[in-house]
Formats: sequence, C-alpha cells, structure tokens
Amino acid sequence: MISPLKIIFIAVVCSLLFSACSTTPKSLTDEIDTIIPGEQQIRPGTATTPAIKHLIENARQASKRGRMSQADSFLERAIRIEPNNPLLWHYLAKLQLYQGHYQRAEGLAAKSSSLVQNSDRVSLLADNWRIIAHARQFQGNTAGAQQAQSRASELSNGNH
Repeated sequence: MISPLKIIFIAVVCSLLFSACSTTPKSLTDEIDTIIPGEQQIRPGTATTPAIKHLIENARQASKRGRMSQADSFLERAIRIEPNNPLLWHYLAKLQLYQGHYQRAEGLAAKSSSLVQNSDRVSLLADNWRIIAHARQFQGNTAGAQQAQSRASELSNGNH
C-alpha cells in the first residue's frame, strides 16, 4: 500500500514538472501548499522536436506513476539528444528536488540557467532560482535560500 505522504509527493512531482514554484518553503507541507496552485506553466517551445516532447511526456507519466528513476531516465535520454536545451535540465532539476537530491537539483537548475540564451526565458530563469531556493532551504542554508528567492522575485517582477 502506498502511504498518503508518497501519494502527495507523487502528485507534487507531476504537477511541478511543468509548473513554477512560488515561495521559499519552511517545510514540505508549506511547499506543497504554495506550489500546487502554480503561478505559471513552463512548457516546451515550438522549436522542441517531437522526440523530445515525447520523452518529456513519458517522464511526466512515469513520475505520475511513482516511477522516479524511469522519469529520470527519460529526461536524461532527452538531454543526451539536446544537451543545450535549458528546459530539459530544468525539468530534471525539479525531479531531483522532489526526490530529495538537493545538491544535484541546485546544480542542475544552475546548469539550466547557464544555457538560457535569450531574454524571453525570464520565467525559466526565475523558476530555476526558485528551485535553488528550495534546495538551499532543505539543506539548512536559510540565508542562501533567501538570496535565491530574492533573485527569483526580481526576475519575476521584471528587474533583470
């Protein structure tokens, strides 16, 4: 039998694979409350190939069924095909965050941001900073989490 916490965890991962985080959490419960409504959706662009879209959808479905390692595999396969696609690194960062791999999530979000090449991806940059904020908070780095959340807020408010 799957525990209620695991069901909530799976629901959060599924919804977050495509939605943005909103504030620095104090606990997992706070995070769930703030993330599920989502302030925006970050979706693959029109230039994303059908193969990559298919792998992203497979990852989403795998995470929905609680098959996190399978979801990881789909995203990693997509990254091998398009290693310079910041959205793929972003999705993998979110998945790692919700699996409790905080240092890896932070690094993957930073990698995603380093690949963003145009200013129309500000929402992606802001969400990457939110992932970093969450990861730092869960690692006990409150000051670092607040700095990352401030950067996310600046980006969201148009202060690049």
